[in-house]
Amino acid sequence: MPEWLAFHPQNSSSIRASLTRAREDARGLRDRISLEMWETLNRAYLELCLSTDRVLEQDGLHEYCVAAREASHLFSGIAYATLPRDLGWYFLLAGQQLERVDNVLRLLQVRERQGVGLEPVARGLENHRGMALLKSVSAYEAFRKRHHVALEARRIAAFLLLDPDFPRSVRHNLAALQGTLMNIERLNPGAPGTATRQAGWLETHHPPHPGAGQLGVAQQLLALDQNERALPYAQRAVQADPNEPRADYVLGQALDLPQPLDVPIAVEPVAPAPRRLDEPHALVQPQGLR
Repeated sequence: MPEWLAFHPQNSSSIRASLTRAREDARGLRDRISLEMWETLNRAYLELCLSTDRVLEQDGLHEYCVAAREASHLFSGIAYATLPRDLGWYFLLAGQQLERVDNVLRLLQVRERQGVGLEPVARGLENHRGMALLKSVSAYEAFRKRHHVALEARRIAAFLLLDPDFPRSVRHNLAALQGTLMNIERLNPGAPGTATRQAGWLETHHPPHPGAGQLGVAQQLLALDQNERALPYAQRAVQADPNEPRADYVLGQALDLPQPLDVPIAVEPVAPAPRRLDEPHALVQPQGLR
């Protein structure tokens, strides 16, 4: 399997075959790309595609994959720094964004089919699979900075699908793709806007964040001043997505305030009026609160 994915000659999607085709395409577009881009790609081809016979024998597969990843990152950085923002740049950007969406969705589909067991060995294996999935898209550190919890499959999928800030998530790339296609339309007047409209539809119809249903029920019950009934829904919404600020706010409303959620109350404390000693012991209503 490692040989098939890395450099088997019969696999047209291997690392070696992809680099070879990329170099051939770059040679045909030599007048459209920068010299630095060509040199980076050509160097990667010479280092990774010509001498692969003994990579597995020398236990060098990890170094081979790391070198391929670094060459890809270097090429992307040089393209960003040297290409003019014309049609060629925006088509390159659109291809990158589409490929990221496609690859993340494929990885999540494969991961979903593996299933989850309940015994301790299966749970340990689940943790390693989650870590491998995140590292395969360079998302492990970003996920850990956002979520300080166990590597649950549902939380990993939500991060890779719906996080608006991580540059490899599906949601982030669909939003960026719409902007890229709009720039292509701007530079190519008269072109049909079908692709831009479809990208906009995808970006606005992404699935809701985890716990959105529970949060919605809690909000409706709070609007009816039914805090007791809203509390368990708000708690489940926070458990589903601890980093969702609206869920924390709704939980606080369910615990403390009977007012509807959409009218936040900010009351400054008012000191009670001094009570004379000869007055009966009665609760003094603070001024300004009714």
